[in-house]
Amino acid sequence: MATVPSYISVKKHYEASPQTVRDYFSNFESLIDDYEYQVVVAYCFFRLEAAYNRTLYGGVRKLHKADQQLAKSVIDKQHLTRDGFLDLYANVFGKALPTLTAAKIKFAEGVRDRVVHGKNITDADARKCLTDLIVFSCELEQHVQSIASFSPFGTMKGLLGAGKSLDARTTRWLMKGLGFSVA
Repeated sequence: MATVPSYISVKKHYEASPQTVRDYFSNFESLIDDYEYQVVVAYCFFRLEAAYNRTLYGGVRKLHKADQQLAKSVIDKQHLTRDGFLDLYANVFGKALPTLTAAKIKFAEGVRDRVVHGKNITDADARKCLTDLIVFSCELEQHVQSIASFSPFGTMKGLLGAGKSLDARTTRWLMKGLGFSVA
């Protein structure tokens, strides 16, 4: 993505995103208006990393009918790295996240790393980071919707509908087979 000239451009990008994404990053506008970029970057990555967990949880529940409590427990205990998320995503959804989509978050991850480790970032890098994160979130949502018909940024209600979940014992094997660390 080209340079993002001002924080107003970042806000316009946010405002143009789907309602589910705007609702999920609900504090974005007030933070970008009132705080320095580092705070907004940290908040957005905190929420994005939670969305990664929600994505995997929704996938194992909706597509594989995993037991609710065991799926939550396993995903909460999973040490999730960036590459680990992509691997688990491919296993759970049966399709890798498109390479172009995954590439859109790379620059932002580098900026995030500098922020959380107390390094300086330029305003231009922060604006690009935030815009890239919004674009990535929209594309992640679209990809999940196309495969599993739910939004990791939405309410997550009714993932199974009236369907019945697997029992905990079977879910444990399912989660192991998908690549999760199961004790």
